[in-house]
Amino acid sequence: MSGLENIGKRGLGRPKKLRMPPLPAKLIEGLTDLERDHLGYFVESFLQDYPDMSETDKIALHLAALEYINLIRLQEDQIGNRSLVSQVKQHPGVQLRAWLQLMHATRKDRISKLPTETDKEREYFLSLSK
Repeated sequence: MSGLENIGKRGLGRPKKLRMPPLPAKLIEGLTDLERDHLGYFVESFLQDYPDMSETDKIALHLAALEYINLIRLQEDQIGNRSLVSQVKQHPGVQLRAWLQLMHATRKDRISKLPTETDKEREYFLSLSK
């Protein structure tokens, strides 16, 4: 079932909870045990820190996790060979940052969500007016 047959159809009642299908077997088999551990840790860390992720955020998260594995492989290769890979547009770190920004999961995004002093002051003065 691809889900495509349900596009545009709306049933009665509450929509079904979506479940993300597993990653392709060839992709998982192509990872080392350590890479699988890193992949799982990456995904679980984000799910723990951001429990309110939407289903599309979770798709982006899995794509970011794969870019994270690519970045680890690239760093391992660079350090092991003592060489520098210069592929700015295709560098996994660039792609990883793009996926994280899409989910608003960068440090900059997290800090911008924190209440500022003016927000706290406004809430205080609003509470006095009640």
